[in-house]
Amino acid sequence: MKTTYLLQSLAFVAANALLTTGNHDADQSHASPFWGALDASPDLGAAEPHAHERRNTRAKCSLWFMEGHQAGIPRDAIQERNFTLEKRVMTLPGGDMTEFYNSELTNPEINPIIWEVQTRDGIEDANTADIATFNDVAVSYGTRQLCGCTVLLIVSKRGVYAAHYWENIVFDPDQYYIDKYGAADKLFERFVIKGLTEGVRTGRPTPQVSLKNYKDRIIDDSIRGFLMIPRRSANDVEDGYRNRWNQIKNTVGDLIPQLKPALDEQGQETNDKWREYKYDAIEVDDRRHTTTPAGKVLIKYDPDHDKKKKISIWMEDSLIYDNDW
Repeated sequence: MKTTYLLQSLAFVAANALLTTGNHDADQSHASPFWGALDASPDLGAAEPHAHERRNTRAKCSLWFMEGHQAGIPRDAIQERNFTLEKRVMTLPGGDMTEFYNSELTNPEINPIIWEVQTRDGIEDANTADIATFNDVAVSYGTRQLCGCTVLLIVSKRGVYAAHYWENIVFDPDQYYIDKYGAADKLFERFVIKGLTEGVRTGRPTPQVSLKNYKDRIIDDSIRGFLMIPRRSANDVEDGYRNRWNQIKNTVGDLIPQLKPALDEQGQETNDKWREYKYDAIEVDDRRHTTTPAGKVLIKYDPDHDKKKKISIWMEDSLIYDNDW
């Protein structure tokens, strides 16, 4: 089969947002993602399209599906937007979650968070992470067509850190990446843990903003952590990437003490500031990606929802978090 993999669209919406590609001292007064220059960190390098061996129960969530490769949206296409909110009430789902997602995730004001990165070896895609502060403009992050990858959200009344990690790079790495960068443990350390602690700079703009460097923008007493994870691995093992998800949570907890994991004797999370949502990963070309809420996540912030500030998070057909003040 030579079907081209349809790249997941993990997108960012920020009304009146300025996307900065400047330095650490860039203006922090506006509510927009910070594409700041980070300390030296690993370079993913050129990743050339290659054919996958179909050895799994399902195809892994990956940049390429079989022989095709669909690149991310060029980051140069993103411009500063001047947008005035016409409705002072957050748009919420009615009775049809699929229609709601389709409307939100195809909004013409959406800015992508999966984007092409210019490196010394050319243009490529990579794991991504961004941070945005909540002020007086609406902010929204969303993704669709998750089919094995993992999404991390760290949310407070002050802002959100959102990250997306490819299954075939860091959870069940293809031999291509192992041959190029080393064993699976090294890949995970290089492209997830160091992304959280140092950031990952593979060119311009920065693919992964460091949580450690910018956590103070979002930390407060309301902070929460969310993981959207596949129920089964590509090899059909239930909770198959548990050790990796625990590594993510432990690393976040080292950086943000309120999110330090606490496990009971059965290994279940007891820190109520963490929540996991397990989704059933389906094939990338499954029509349910367009006809149902499957594989979708959306977080919305509105600064003036019925004269209150409001944050809501949906994962597939479930309202996971809802807070107004």
